Amino acid sequence: MDNYQWNDAYSLGVEVIDAGHKRLLSVCQRVIKMLEGGDYEMHRYACIEAVKFFKSHLITHCAEEEEYMRSIDYEHYEWHKELHDRATHKLIPSVEKDLIESDYDEESIRRFVGIGLGWFTAHLGDDLAIVGRGVDRSRVLSERGVVAKLAEGVSEVMKGVFQMPAELVNDQYEGEDFGDALYYDIGYKSIMDEGYVRLIVSLEKRLVLQGTGVLLSTSFQEIDTMVLSATKELSNMMFQHMRGYFPSESARYQFAGDQLLTAEQVRLRLAKKAPDYGLLFKTPMGFFAICLDMGEAKIK
Repeated sequence: MDNYQWNDAYSLGVEVIDAGHKRLLSVCQRVIKMLEGGDYEMHRYACIEAVKFFKSHLITHCAEEEEYMRSIDYEHYEWHKELHDRATHKLIPSVEKDLIESDYDEESIRRFVGIGLGWFTAHLGDDLAIVGRGVDRSRVLSERGVVAKLAEGVSEVMKGVFQMPAELVNDQYEGEDFGDALYYDIGYKSIMDEGYVRLIVSLEKRLVLQGTGVLLSTSFQEIDTMVLSATKELSNMMFQHMRGYFPSESARYQFAGDQLLTAEQVRLRLAKKAPDYGLLFKTPMGFFAICLDMGEAKIK
């Protein structure tokens, strides 16, 4: 693993799992370096083979991790396995379809690596919970208020994924400008009725750039397809972490679509209808905000 640096803060202390994490992250790094070389056609075959290796090893890694969880009788095994199934049966196949349809062009490779990196960074936080660290999203904090639950969940995600604190600075955020940012609108539809949940995630661009590359020995200088794809997947993972605090609701909603918004579109949407929950956070890398519109469903 030349030029690869593993951060021990993300080590579970379980050799087979840590080795798997290192290999997956190393593949992402190698592809990024090839893309940065400036001549994609020269590295095209190597990139395609790296993508195939990532998919193959992800399946192997998930199986090894599940075997370990069973060996220690991990309490939340079934819930964690569902996260693996989502990645191996839905996420990766959907991105692989994009690769095939585009004949593995440079943009599709960047999307694949960005989404893979976004999933992986969020995945680490869940894995740390296996050994008693990180985020245990299966628990219920019924004795606390909704805002406190959401804020704590988000803060734990940032700590588990990016190893940095996230301080809630405004629990009544309604779209106020906090700098040059990216905005994602993500929708979830109830599978049982007409209810929905809509999430707008606003992330300061410097946080996006630094956060996306936090686990790599390189840094991103501009927002490109790979960074956008990683941010999209991390935004979706953020919602998964948040709704994990509410098991009674967690199985009711399925992904219904997302889109990148402009600052003006966000301002107009939030002016038309204030979010049910609007939280603004400050981190050492910048600000981010989460606005939840629960539709007919209210978190209890």
